[in-house]
Amino acid sequence: MRILLLSLVFTVLAQSQETKNKIAPTDFSSPMGIRLNPAGTFGELRANHFHSGLDFKTNQVEGLPVYAAGDGYVSRIKYSSFGYGKAIYINHPNGFTSVYGHLQRGAEEVEGYVKKNQYDKQSFEIEVFPQPHELVVKKGDLIAYSGNTGGSGGPHLHFEYRDTKTEEVLNPLLFGLSREMKDTIAPTLENLFAYPLDPNGFANKSADPVVITFDSRVGNVIQANPVQARGRIGFGVSSFDTYNNNFNKNGLYKLELLVDNKPQYVVNFDALSFSESRYINSYIDYRRRKLFKDYIQKLFYTTKYPLSIISHNVKDGILEVKEGDSYTVEIILSDFHKNQTKVIIPVIFAADDFNLPAKPKNGAFDLIHDKETIYAKENISVTIPENTFLEDFEFNFQVNQNTLVLHRDVEPAYKDMTIAMDVSEMTDLNVFKSYIARVDGKKLSYQYTTKKGNVFSTRTKSLGTYKIATDLVAPKIYSPSFKPNQNLDKVNSIKVYIEDLDSGIASYEGYLNGKWILMDYDYKTKSLIHYFSDNIYEDGENLLKIIVKDNVGNTAIFDSNFQKTKN
Repeated sequence: MRILLLSLVFTVLAQSQETKNKIAPTDFSSPMGIRLNPAGTFGELRANHFHSGLDFKTNQVEGLPVYAAGDGYVSRIKYSSFGYGKAIYINHPNGFTSVYGHLQRGAEEVEGYVKKNQYDKQSFEIEVFPQPHELVVKKGDLIAYSGNTGGSGGPHLHFEYRDTKTEEVLNPLLFGLSREMKDTIAPTLENLFAYPLDPNGFANKSADPVVITFDSRVGNVIQANPVQARGRIGFGVSSFDTYNNNFNKNGLYKLELLVDNKPQYVVNFDALSFSESRYINSYIDYRRRKLFKDYIQKLFYTTKYPLSIISHNVKDGILEVKEGDSYTVEIILSDFHKNQTKVIIPVIFAADDFNLPAKPKNGAFDLIHDKETIYAKENISVTIPENTFLEDFEFNFQVNQNTLVLHRDVEPAYKDMTIAMDVSEMTDLNVFKSYIARVDGKKLSYQYTTKKGNVFSTRTKSLGTYKIATDLVAPKIYSPSFKPNQNLDKVNSIKVYIEDLDSGIASYEGYLNGKWILMDYDYKTKSLIHYFSDNIYEDGENLLKIIVKDNVGNTAIFDSNFQKTKN
């Protein structure tokens, strides 16, 4: 297994270097006509993935022009309520693909192409792959307008470059965009950690990860207080970078760990593969992320995993501190514009003996990561495939009154676990309106549930608490933008809001005078919008029907009418 993972890493690294060698920045231009100001950078740490592009601010507004970065053709269009929202992909003849996400809408020709397909398939969510001759573009052509669709947290343009053949995502700054963004500010170090890695090892009298304090700072060089350690230790940092006239906490471009001036571990954000992105959960301190909501980047690993951003390591970044030893550890934090912050950490062998406190057991079972494991109690079973986790650990499995406690979500999983619940003894249960829910405090989250007789099952990559929940309440359709029989000659759209507080929205449909109509759904604002520019309405009275279903089949119907005059 270890040999296979190493082989995969070296293959990806070779492909990344080959891709970098053929990048010609002069082939491309800026996708926007404003000063580029990043709200997010390539490789930034996100939930379950690395950020795959650059996010450009749009002055907190929508509708700014978005231009083709180079000659080519629109090769893919995907409109979704989630993820990238409305996104356009352009293939370029030099072997790269540019991606434009969270768009408000496409330019006239693109939007016309999309709407035809949406009406043909009667679906707002759509993914189409135009032929090379259908939507040809030149560098600088208007292709779309910026927006806030999908999973966007505010108006901006998400922009990527990919290798067309491999789908590897590449740092857009490699394509010349760095010249359009001023950055003279060195990265900021927030926290520094030492990680004892041996059962009887420690750092500064702690067997758990410990914060390393700072002694002094001169310019961009930070002198840390000495670490007294015994056994193998690793280091981790929380840090961020900012651009001039920009208060966003962005990700770094490069992190280096040196021991006595020799490079030991190097992380470089030039390229990423989507297949490896979830390994961010092993790259960071996942437990601390879940418990304290911060990101610690570990500059070592105890179990190898295929992550190509790790471009160089010696002894897996781990320092073994033996009797009489002393070292000088340096951590260099760099941004793309070559601004650097250096941290110097003296490490010395701890001569004093002391008793380490016994660590409490975290569970009644020992989970062996490379073997399939099945846990079962009463009416509930859980199947965990081999290599779902990268390491062995003490596992907590409990069942109490039809509620499953599946450890705690502090260990990252890389395969789906299957939870099965037999509900035959739950005599008062409405089987048709019930589902498996994940419990987070008082919040219940719907899990896609398969039902075979009285056995419910779901697949998940998240540890935590699960139970059977029931939803007997239909979704809510409310606050229409018009009153019944109102004249709408002076407006260009109609809007309603929809929500479901239990199992969640599964589908929605709109009809005008019996004809299906396109309605844009934004889950963040809970809004459904139909634009009259689709020209589906009739002269005079129009009858509107909206049907919304939740994930267990409860249905809400909204009927109304309005007046509108054909132009």
